[in-house]
Amino acid sequence: MRQVAVLGAGPCGLATARHLKHAGFEVTVFERSRHVGGTWNYTDETWMSEDGRPIYTSLYQNLVVNLPKEIMAFPDFPFHHVDDSYVSSKEVLKYFNNFCDAFDLRKLVKFQHHVENVRPCDSGWLVTVTDLTTMMEQSFEFDAVAVCTGQCWCPLYPNVEGRTIFRGRQIHAHEFRCPDSFRNRRVLVIGAGPSGHDLALNISYVAKQVFISRRELKTVEGLFPDNVTEKPLLTSLSEYTAHFSDGTSTDIDDIIYCTGYRFRFPFLSPECGVIVDEKRVHPLYLHVLNINKPTMGFVGVPHDACFSILFDLQAQWFTAVLAGRCTLPDAETMRKEEEEELERQLAAGFRPHFMYNRQWKYFKQLEDMAGAKPMPLYYMKMFDDLAPGLTKDLQHYRKNKYRIVDNENYEKI
Repeated sequence: MRQVAVLGAGPCGLATARHLKHAGFEVTVFERSRHVGGTWNYTDETWMSEDGRPIYTSLYQNLVVNLPKEIMAFPDFPFHHVDDSYVSSKEVLKYFNNFCDAFDLRKLVKFQHHVENVRPCDSGWLVTVTDLTTMMEQSFEFDAVAVCTGQCWCPLYPNVEGRTIFRGRQIHAHEFRCPDSFRNRRVLVIGAGPSGHDLALNISYVAKQVFISRRELKTVEGLFPDNVTEKPLLTSLSEYTAHFSDGTSTDIDDIIYCTGYRFRFPFLSPECGVIVDEKRVHPLYLHVLNINKPTMGFVGVPHDACFSILFDLQAQWFTAVLAGRCTLPDAETMRKEEEEELERQLAAGFRPHFMYNRQWKYFKQLEDMAGAKPMPLYYMKMFDDLAPGLTKDLQHYRKNKYRIVDNENYEKI
C-alpha cells in the first residue's frame, strides 16, 4: 500500500483524502489548525497567529455564501437540511465536518502540524512538519504528495502610485472581519469581484460613504444602497485623496483592497520542480499534476469555478493517476499542452488558472480521464443561471430558495 501525504484539511484536502482512502492508499493529512474546514473556520486574528505563523482564513463575521448550498455540496454528499439556499459560513463549516465524519477521515488528520518543507527523496517525498503542541520538528517519507493548502491567504496588492504616501487606513480583504470600525467613514473598496461587492455592501450599512472602484465602470441601477458610488479604475493616491481614470477625485478615510491573492507555497523546496509565480503555478498538467515529478499533485489551484465539482474531480483524477488507472502523455506532450492552453487563455484576455470561461469542458475532461461518475447537470445549469445574478440583484438574491428536482433540473421555490 502506497503512502500519500495530503497537505491541508480544508475542502480540497478532505475531498482528496476521501478519494485516496477509498482507493486503498494509506493517507496522512497534515493540518496546522485544530479543526477541519480550512478557511471556513472563523478567527478574529488576521495576519499572524500566536505561534508567529500566518493566518490562512479570510472569513469575516456573518458571511453568507454567494452560491446556493445545493451546488456548494459535493455531488454524492448532499448538504444537511437548512431551509435557506444561501447559508451562513457556520453551516458550511458544519457541512465539511459532517463530510469528514461520514467518510471517517478525522482519524487520518494530524492536527496542529505545520508543514515546513517538502522535498524529493529516494523513496519519494520527505515532508517536514512542526508539531505545534510540542514545537518538535519531525520528518516523514511518502510515495506521493497532494498539495491542498488553498489560495486565499497571501494578499495581492495593485501597483498604485501614491500607495505609500496615503495617510488613511489601508487593509486587504484578507484582514476584514466586521464593518464596525468603518462607521461614519468614507471608504474606498478597490476591486469589483464577489468579495468587493460583498464588502462594499456590508460596509455601506455603517459607513458615511462607500466608493467601489472597478477596472471597467458598469453601473447597475439599484445594485447598491444610495451611499455607494461606483468609480472607474483608481490611478493614484495622494495623502487623503483617491484619483480615478475619468479625471475625478474624492477624499477618503480608508481603503480596502479586494484585489485577490497570489499563489504561495513556501514549504516547497526548489527540488520539487514547481515554479510559483504571482498568478501561475507551473508546470502543471491539467492544473493538477507536477509534470516534473508526477507523484505530486495540486488540488484547488484554478479559481472562478464551481468549487465543489472542481475539488472533487481534481481529487478523483489525481487518485486515478496514482492508482495507475489513468494513462498520461509523455512529459514533453504534457508541457506542450500546458503551454498551448496558456496561450489560448492569455489571448482571450484571461489569467492562467481562471476557469469561469471553460470549466464545464475541463470538468468533462477530468471525468473521462479519471473514469469518474458524470457530474449531475443541475450543477452546470444552476451555476450558469445564478452566478451572473451576483452583479444584478446584490441586495436581494440571497433571499431566493431552490430545490433540486432531478439529476438535470432545479426549481425556485
